[in-house]
Amino acid sequence: MLAMAADEVSLSSLQEVDEVLDSARQSIRSATEQMARGVDGWFGDKPFSAGSKVSDGRLSVSLRTRQHKAPTLAVRFNARFRLPNVESRTYFSWDPTINVTSSPTRRIHSRANRDCKR
Repeated sequence: MLAMAADEVSLSSLQEVDEVLDSARQSIRSATEQMARGVDGWFGDKPFSAGSKVSDGRLSVSLRTRQHKAPTLAVRFNARFRLPNVESRTYFSWDPTINVTSSPTRRIHSRANRDCKR
């Protein structure tokens, strides 16, 4: 009987953790989309629903502890954005396949050169 009560408590606490994680995920996604709408709106009048996209979002949290040192907390966020208003106003772009940490230079292509190749 006691084992069943412990299983029920652990199951309900797992459900609560899932609910908290889902709520956090929805809040982060909503804030990210709101930020993307705002930035895209600075560059034009196309509505966000017309071709804009936020995808592949990732939030990482790490806690590092070392002996005799204060713990450090690192939060990292990454996502892919498709912002048509920004794309239509961009004058240069970089090649995302280049690993910036291993290459001291970035390949910057002017919009005119990119358009001439088409």
